[in-house]
Amino acid sequence: MPIYLENFIHGELNDQALRHYVGGVYPGRATLFKAVETAILFGADRELGWGEVITGGIEIYDIPSDHLGMLKEPHVRILGEKLQAAVDRAQEMNS
Repeated sequence: MPIYLENFIHGELNDQALRHYVGGVYPGRATLFKAVETAILFGADRELGWGEVITGGIEIYDIPSDHLGMLKEPHVRILGEKLQAAVDRAQEMNS
C-alpha cells in the first residue's frame, strides 16, 4: 500500500478513536518526564494537565530539552538516568 494511503488510513483511525474516547480518572501514582523547553507551552501548570486525571500523585522529572530532543544525546542520557531512578524508587516502594 502506498505510504500516502497508509498515512490517510492511520489519520482516519486516529480521528475515529478520538471521537469515541471516554476519559477517566486514574487513582494511582504516575511518573512524568517533562521536556522543560516544550512545557512552557502549557503555561504555569507544572503537571501539564495530568493532575486533573491522576489522583494518586505525580512524580515529575524535568528533562532540559524539547519533546523530541529528549530521545537524542545528550538529553536521552539524562532521561535514562531519571527513568532508572524512578524504577529504583518504585521497586523500593513495592518491596
